[in-house]
Amino acid sequence: MSDPYHDEAREHFLRIKTRVTQEAMEKQKLISEKLTNTQISDLGQKVLEVTIANQVNPGCETVLAVIARAVDAACDGLGLNIQKGVVRGVLPIRGIGAVSSDFYGTGVAIVGIDASLVPFTGMLTDLLADSFEYRDTPDSLAVVLDADACLQKITEGKTLMKTHQDALAGRETLISFWERFFLHFAGLSMSWPQAKFTDAQKEIKFQLTSAMEVFVVGHEYAHHIHGHNAGPGAASSVPSEEAYRYEFEADRTAWRIAKYLGAAGFAGRPTSIRNAWMESSAGAVAYLSAAQAVQRVRSVLESGSDEDRPSPTHPLIYDRLVALEQWDGFSNDPLEADFRAQRRFVGRLIALLYRYLRPKFFAAHKAGFRPTHL
Repeated sequence: MSDPYHDEAREHFLRIKTRVTQEAMEKQKLISEKLTNTQISDLGQKVLEVTIANQVNPGCETVLAVIARAVDAACDGLGLNIQKGVVRGVLPIRGIGAVSSDFYGTGVAIVGIDASLVPFTGMLTDLLADSFEYRDTPDSLAVVLDADACLQKITEGKTLMKTHQDALAGRETLISFWERFFLHFAGLSMSWPQAKFTDAQKEIKFQLTSAMEVFVVGHEYAHHIHGHNAGPGAASSVPSEEAYRYEFEADRTAWRIAKYLGAAGFAGRPTSIRNAWMESSAGAVAYLSAAQAVQRVRSVLESGSDEDRPSPTHPLIYDRLVALEQWDGFSNDPLEADFRAQRRFVGRLIALLYRYLRPKFFAAHKAGFRPTHL
């Protein structure tokens, strides 16, 4: 767009990006100095700068642009007013969320996603696509919605101690990759192998990945659509009860957007196949459930507790998932029961995985492992 307000908002986003970078580096310096009990060296400073500079890659910007264009189209199709539009970008920090802000009442919103969001959805769907049980259909593959069977496949029916012994012996299994995923995004950097899938599995992966990303971006658009970030009633300046109401309202609009795009077959690109992961908001459940698990792992590493703590601006993820189940947007839909089964399946699977691995995260805390900021 050539609107001068968009150009100004884009420049403002770049200033935000620079400030966030500086704050992240300062925070990491404090952590490093606390751990080493010494001033960080010039070499250490350069390592920090290089690390955070590489948090953002062009792939994240490309994915965000594709998802945002789809959300733009959905807003137009649903009659949702995005006013003068959205300026978007990727923030150079390790985080798996997104933020939006009003640009001084001009009708332009600034939306930024954290640098780790796209790797987070990519790695999560790699694991899910590898963990699902499948059955053949006349057209392709279908996922068997049995979380307990998936857990059996992932763990190979072994106890946690046996899977730990496998890891010590260098035998990498699916459950070890799930453990690595949770620890990586909780703040302990882990290497990640390239997944190998059939074409049918790749299609399921991309459907689920785009379903998560549409929910995240659609949620931030919704704050703009409903004016949550504008004027004296902005979310940052209201009581928690009102801020929670804003979050639930943004979720409902994101679910509408996902339902619209899923029915149209969007999966990172237009297709002729309905994206049930998106249409049912099972992608939203996968994202929220995994984000909740990562938050708990980080909390365990930091404090030795995984108790969910309320935020002054965001309701508990559990409450957001309950609200989705109570949302009337699926009422009278012929696929309502199928959609519910899909959501409950993926939510239960992630919950089972966290519960299985939970003792290992507490053991890591006792052994002195602490998350980093980068």
